[in-house]
Amino acid sequence: MKKKLLAVFLLITLLFTFVPIPVSSDNTSDIKVRVLVEPSFEFDEVVEIPYVGIIDYYFKDGLAVVKKGGKYGYINKNGDTIIPFIYDAAVNFFEGLAAVKKGSKWGYIDKTGNIVIPFDYTLALNFYDRYAKVRVYGKYGYIDKTGNFVIPCVYDEIGDLWPDGNLIDVKKDGKYGYIDKTGSIIIPCIYDEIQWYHEGLITAKKDGKYGYIDETGKIIIPFIYDDTWTFSEGLAAVKKDGKWGYIDETGEIVIPCIYDWFGSFHEGLADVEKDGKCGYINKNGEVVIPFIYWLTGYFDDGIAAVYDDDFKCGFINKTGKVVIPLEYGYCNYYYHDKLIDVESYYGENWGCIDKNGNVVIPAIYDNPVWFYKSESELAVIQKDGKYGYIDTSGNIVVPLIYDNAYGFHEDLAFVKKDGKWGILEIVDPDKPYEPVKPVVYKNGDRLGNVLNSNIKTYINNEQIPCYNIKNKAVVLVKDLKNYGFDVVYDNNTRTSAITRNYSKKFTPVENVDNTTSGLAGTAAFAYVYTDIVAVLGGKQIESFNVEGNLAIFFESLGDYGTFSWDNSTRSSKLTLRAE
Repeated sequence: MKKKLLAVFLLITLLFTFVPIPVSSDNTSDIKVRVLVEPSFEFDEVVEIPYVGIIDYYFKDGLAVVKKGGKYGYINKNGDTIIPFIYDAAVNFFEGLAAVKKGSKWGYIDKTGNIVIPFDYTLALNFYDRYAKVRVYGKYGYIDKTGNFVIPCVYDEIGDLWPDGNLIDVKKDGKYGYIDKTGSIIIPCIYDEIQWYHEGLITAKKDGKYGYIDETGKIIIPFIYDDTWTFSEGLAAVKKDGKWGYIDETGEIVIPCIYDWFGSFHEGLADVEKDGKCGYINKNGEVVIPFIYWLTGYFDDGIAAVYDDDFKCGFINKTGKVVIPLEYGYCNYYYHDKLIDVESYYGENWGCIDKNGNVVIPAIYDNPVWFYKSESELAVIQKDGKYGYIDTSGNIVVPLIYDNAYGFHEDLAFVKKDGKWGILEIVDPDKPYEPVKPVVYKNGDRLGNVLNSNIKTYINNEQIPCYNIKNKAVVLVKDLKNYGFDVVYDNNTRTSAITRNYSKKFTPVENVDNTTSGLAGTAAFAYVYTDIVAVLGGKQIESFNVEGNLAIFFESLGDYGTFSWDNSTRSSKLTLRAE
């Protein structure tokens, strides 16, 4: 039985310059992909967030979660940092909000990075259908988008809230029941288990036995069984005295309990096991396909996967005829309407066949060719340690040149090469694309937010005022004149030249106060574009307009000394070298 359970589990679960990517075969695909951002980002991690266990959502609502320097933040499809790397954990945006963690607590931010719901929770999950599951002091409930509780945190466990259903399973004081979306108790917490709700009935356990109740809590089928399963096509598998059979929705046994294992009915047939072999029965209990297989799957689109005693996999139709020979090591046909993912029997190579058994993608790849992991008709392929993409016709759309690759979502996918991450984009093959043109800013155009910060900066142990931009310390160019630098502005060239003056006496800014006063990491005010160019030691460096003053990153001064960090005082210190 353990072998059977494991096999069933395996069967189910395995189931800014425009650069066109050359196709590495002679075939022509209808799908075109371009390099949107060349691999250039040194992220620690691109966060993989599975959604409903099928598609991995990396870009969601236009933003993706990435980890850098041990902290999490958000970037857009061009790789721009939209929300700085200041969080200890983060998940994707859903319905305009994202759960993020600071320290030991979770809260929610919007797509500008503003804190919308405070950090009050020990766990916070995605919003879905207007509500989000949260945990406070070990108890679970739901909040709305204003942070108000719609279901208080009083439950030891709480199920998912789905838009097409009104019931939520909950656990309290060791017992299970159901509430509705308003938190009203529909079925009291009196059951030892509540497993499934399907076709109008719920499987439940009480006093060691299983039965069925309806959505009001009324007992429909008494608690007399050793185990039960959900209804499918009007019948449910039940276990009594160690054997499985089937009942109808009135509780009448229509197929006697004589089987060692069971499957749900699909397309009128169910796979069952008897005396160590598997076959198929109809709803009258008649054996339609004899007990000759080691393992069987359910029927889908008229075919089902079966395994022989050598664990070779193939497909049969509903008459039992073998339509695809049993010659594969593994078959998965539940996640694509045309293709079957197969593993070669001798070795660990993967490819795809169609439902007639024709080879579409030869079994030469090192990973399963899973189209369901992407919202597009492209799948990630891997061979000899390199990754690319293939379409459902077997055309290689992106050659195997990357060290890692993720599935496409919202027509975007992350790829990694030489330790750096980039972004690919699916484009309209009928639309001419030009190189992505750089954005032309005007003086005063908003570039982003200065963040509230508790970090202090020092030059030769003298404090200099600082700001936080992109989670980095920024200082004003004018202040450097007081800390051993000369600053000369040329209006004709619109440049501000910064040079080290080793003989210049320090005259530090007095009474340095915090330049911002809000909660660290939140937006304080905007910084804007300026056409004035900062030139440090003869080299142009990145600069901004902060409250009417030219500003540069503090780290830009690193060529003139040595930086140190004191975490206890949250201080970054630059010690200048002597001449």
